[in-house]
Amino acid sequence: MPLALIANELVTNALKYAYPDRAGGPVRIVLGRTGDRIELVVRDRGQGLPADFAARQSRSLGMRIILSLPEQIGAEVWIGNAGPGTECRVVLHAGTGGA
Repeated sequence: MPLALIANELVTNALKYAYPDRAGGPVRIVLGRTGDRIELVVRDRGQGLPADFAARQSRSLGMRIILSLPEQIGAEVWIGNAGPGTECRVVLHAGTGGA
């Protein structure tokens, strides 16, 4: 369940912030498992994050959810610019409580 909540928040943020002119664009969602590793990737091809973006400094509820839920299930989170757009990765090792 926490992974689904994280995915929902990441997709919501991508739709809300990646394409501010409402022209829209792709949002790619990949959920996969390799051995004991489960990885969720949400990537857009929008405007990317501002140069001074610091996820841990954000006061938004959405970003707090994105950062706190993975901690609760023992997952790691990476958020950053990836070419054109933003990519968010959540990596969980099966058996750590969230899978």
